[in-house]
Amino acid sequence: MIYITGDTHADFSRFEENKFPIQSEMTKNDYIIICGDFGGVCNYIVESIYEKHWLDWLNNKNFTTLFVDGNHENFERLYNYPVEEWHGGKVHQIRESVIHLMRGEIFNIDNKKFFTFGGARSHDIMDGILNIDEYEKIIYEYRKRGAYFRIRDYSWWDLELPTDEEMKSGIKNLEKVNYKVDYIISHCCPTSIQTLLNLFYKKDTLILLFTIVIIILNMFNIGNTQNLTWAAIISFIKGKKNDIFELLRRKRTVTSFEARGLFL
Repeated sequence: MIYITGDTHADFSRFEENKFPIQSEMTKNDYIIICGDFGGVCNYIVESIYEKHWLDWLNNKNFTTLFVDGNHENFERLYNYPVEEWHGGKVHQIRESVIHLMRGEIFNIDNKKFFTFGGARSHDIMDGILNIDEYEKIIYEYRKRGAYFRIRDYSWWDLELPTDEEMKSGIKNLEKVNYKVDYIISHCCPTSIQTLLNLFYKKDTLILLFTIVIIILNMFNIGNTQNLTWAAIISFIKGKKNDIFELLRRKRTVTSFEARGLFL
């Protein structure tokens, strides 16, 4: 059995037996997948007593807990766990059965292929990202006016968005399986959905790129090509870019200006 949820933010009460009774029938070969903002590795510098309690609590459950990262994780600590191989992909093993599925990896779980790509752009930093040394000086002022801010390397990290290396690794891994996976696990939804949910959402290059590629694959029916590669997708885009820009504009997914910027 595989169950999927998201955004636990270190509150794992949804997995209590009275709220999730089917766990009595589960084993360590059954999985809970948390789609980002896990929150169990979030304390500054070291694992807190609170984190230890809940990570051990999860580890002692009948099932195995898997998660991709969101944008509210302590990436400095998360990336310091040793990298291990698990079910065909790379992971950080937080506990024996609490496992971080790394970005751009493909896992064989319950006879299904899962492509995982965590990360997201924070939406609660409109008033800035403070350095920790200036935080105490202006915290009262910021909180008094209800400012949206975070603190660098304390509640916000550059690694909330993937590196070029992670994106390239993900593409290579998809090429190895001819772009054929059963499920994609991420923290973000496509721009077309996000803008419906939140008109103030700010797009970023990663989400735009994935959104455009998905639209192209669907509209031009090239998703089933036997020898599909990333190079073939880019070549296809360049050959039909004017048609693509017009399709994107009509669907109002992205502006033609944004689309052109990605392919220049």
